[in-house]
Amino acid sequence: MRTSFRSRGPIRGEFSAPASKPQTQRALIMGSMADGLTTIHRPLMAHETLTMIEACRSLGAEVSMLDDQLTIRGIGPEFSRKAAGPRAGTRYIWASGSALVARLFMSIGSAYPEDVVVDGKCNLRARPFSPLIAELRQKSVEFRFFDVLDKLPYVAVSTSLPGGHYRLRTDVSSQFATSLLVSAPLAATPVTVELVGPSYSISYLRQTAELMGHFGVPVEAEDDMRQISVSNEKSYQAREIELTGDYTSASYILGAALVTRGLIRLDNLDPGSLQGECSIIDILMELGADVKWVQGANALLIDCTSRRSSVDAIFDVSDCPNILPTVAAIAATLDGRVRITGGRLTQYHKSPRIDAIAAQLARGGVSVQTLKSKDGFVDGLEIRGKERYEGGVLFPAHEDHRIVMATVLFTLACNRACAFDGVVDTADSFPGFAECLGLEVSST
Repeated sequence: MRTSFRSRGPIRGEFSAPASKPQTQRALIMGSMADGLTTIHRPLMAHETLTMIEACRSLGAEVSMLDDQLTIRGIGPEFSRKAAGPRAGTRYIWASGSALVARLFMSIGSAYPEDVVVDGKCNLRARPFSPLIAELRQKSVEFRFFDVLDKLPYVAVSTSLPGGHYRLRTDVSSQFATSLLVSAPLAATPVTVELVGPSYSISYLRQTAELMGHFGVPVEAEDDMRQISVSNEKSYQAREIELTGDYTSASYILGAALVTRGLIRLDNLDPGSLQGECSIIDILMELGADVKWVQGANALLIDCTSRRSSVDAIFDVSDCPNILPTVAAIAATLDGRVRITGGRLTQYHKSPRIDAIAAQLARGGVSVQTLKSKDGFVDGLEIRGKERYEGGVLFPAHEDHRIVMATVLFTLACNRACAFDGVVDTADSFPGFAECLGLEVSST
């Protein structure tokens, strides 16, 4: 199967950013561990949201969708009563392609009063889990692995989650720390997470801590988030929450405006958001876009009709890794040079994203090379772009929704339509992506 995309010209008009995927997923699991009925207004209903919903239901939470809201009846009281007794059975969690689900349930499953089996798709089975497993194993938390040591599928068989001091790095993923923080109210004693080594994706930990506080669990953290503490004396409480837009998803809409010299208004963005990917605004301004906030509204106006003729810029994406492919694709459509650094952990995402987007751009005729950090890890890209390309290229999909969407942005600068080989699906994070941008889509 081949799917092609073609732009209808400059992107213009009014758009709305899809809701935040990280906020939706975290609110779902916190509501499921709460006492009472939680309501999430305007959630993101993407594939990975549905995966989290089914995982929460597997634990016993009641989750339903009505109009534009999710309601969750949590299992908090039942969880607390059962935790003191022996394990009573087995629960099965299908994480599909969601590393967050698989990693969260390593810690939550260790505290749950039944064995918790977690499995996922082949690409998720290949992704790393050992940093969190090693920390839990040092505290005598037991896992059994069905195939490969420290890889999915696994079963969490311990009877409790120990508290105490945990030391974790974030250069593979911040989700290991997120897992311990979210599950900390279930621990036997208070939990302290110390981050060691270089800092990556710290904004996701800030979002997690903020949302935990909203659900009644206070989090104490240093300003740089290098040490984070959570007491086990507070449990999650049911709440109402209204979600705002996702800056990573917004980056594709904003990027399409820049590539096509468009003029748009983008609603549903919180200017005070803790999302690291809000850096896309500053990046686009440095690349020549005219960006203004609409006074009194959570909306942006972006005018790219007179963007810069040439650029020379360097961007550090260590706290906003999900927009690395987007920025790379945009850079490829601008005359000049753009260096992107700080993206090493994206090599552990659904695809090795630095290598994947570099290969896509090179296939399209872009001058691109990967960059390595001082310790030898692939960390970024240097791109020397131009405004137009011939196109007519067949791209692989890399089984990665973000690589697909970023590559589509690049194809908007091509004279001939490009296509993807294989199944193309952006619904992991951005259902209706092509329709949102008004792209012509054809499949053969």
